[in-house]
Amino acid sequence: MLDPLFVNALEQICGSGAILTGNALAGQDFGFHPENLGATCAVRPQSTEQVADVLKLCNRFGVSAVPQGGLTGLAGGAVSNAGQIIISSARLPTEIEIDPVNRLALVTAGTTLAALDHAARKHGLCAGIDIGARDTATIGGMIATNAGGGEAFRNGIMRNRVLGLEAVSATGIIMSDLKRVTKANEGIDIKQVFIGSEGTLGFITRAVLRLAPAPGICCTFIASFSDTITALNMFHALNAMPSARLLRAEIMWRDYAVETAKALNLQAVLPAPDRSVHVAFEMDPLNGSVDAFLDPLAEQLETAGCEDVIVAQNERERNNIWMVREDSWALEKMFSHNFWYDVSLPHSMLDGYVTRTKDALQKLHPSIRTFVMGHLGDGNLHLTISGTDEIGELHDAISEIVYQGLAASGASFSAEHGIGTDKRSDLGRYGDAGKLQIMRMIKSALDPNGIMNPGKVITIDIAET
Repeated sequence: MLDPLFVNALEQICGSGAILTGNALAGQDFGFHPENLGATCAVRPQSTEQVADVLKLCNRFGVSAVPQGGLTGLAGGAVSNAGQIIISSARLPTEIEIDPVNRLALVTAGTTLAALDHAARKHGLCAGIDIGARDTATIGGMIATNAGGGEAFRNGIMRNRVLGLEAVSATGIIMSDLKRVTKANEGIDIKQVFIGSEGTLGFITRAVLRLAPAPGICCTFIASFSDTITALNMFHALNAMPSARLLRAEIMWRDYAVETAKALNLQAVLPAPDRSVHVAFEMDPLNGSVDAFLDPLAEQLETAGCEDVIVAQNERERNNIWMVREDSWALEKMFSHNFWYDVSLPHSMLDGYVTRTKDALQKLHPSIRTFVMGHLGDGNLHLTISGTDEIGELHDAISEIVYQGLAASGASFSAEHGIGTDKRSDLGRYGDAGKLQIMRMIKSALDPNGIMNPGKVITIDIAET
């Protein structure tokens, strides 16, 4: 239960219509995690100032606050519990200001990625970042989780897209540093502290983002390779082509590609199902003609020794290729138990890592199936470890195998999905001890009462602050 005085004060700040409780809250879409709506109430401020007042109130009454956007996060970063409140970006004013001359956009936190991209394309630009949840993922949430996606190898992750930021600290301090320039060497770059903090330090309200040139008519094709090294050579060759921009390169190991295509009844998408890896490429011919691009593309494929290729001839075929890559849920329905992992590795490690991990997991339990796909350009792999109910008790052993050797080789156990609640123990085990200590110091300084999204990423002892 929340103190009635606290609830009354919330209503005075935001209005009674901005607060959801009981059935009204339970009836909302919970997104990826059913536990996202466990809070006692949700408040939907309509301005940055209201967010600040709500957080000051939370500190005064000792009430925890969980920031929420589009609820597309996969790591439990938006999970809430009884006695907490949700602060939602749903009612923040929708603002998308496109500056085509400087190729940037000023947007509010509740703006979806799809809405930003749609507005930018009217000016020949695009968001420069893309994820599968584009229709519901909000810009505030993507900044808070430092989202990545398939275009990161050329445009960077969300951290690289943010020029300026407006955010409210856990104690209610408004920082409105909406820079529109790349160079702003004005001391410690505080916006970077908020980016990727998963709502544990404050609430993001507005941002200035870099935009990228929008692609024209794209050439989408899928190629099958005997090994990852050959696929990587093809990636580098395509990325260096002067006549086209490589937009995406998504890799799928054989088991993932074959089983997903079968589940979706799209077996015809794969040119050579028996090959070890399959890569979906998308390119933007700079002269605007796909037909004229096919000859130089064929030369590159021939040079790389790649004979197994299917080029999408229309939008339906293009969508089918991307459906096989993006619809990983089709696989998981086939098994009673699944674990998900999100790692990133240097290119030189990819082939050996996947082989070693699959072999070790098979030895751990014979029912285990390992399905791997990801973003070839930046070495970000998504692993789905599936099997019968028995593997439910093997989570720690599976994680140890998946994470083995990553830290020592400069790889990461958490590439783009964040830490949230799901990987908090992994962070404590595999994260650098010094970095974790500094993270706790930052958390203690910016959130001395520990009210901001507690239990996520990293915890602090309030007595120490």
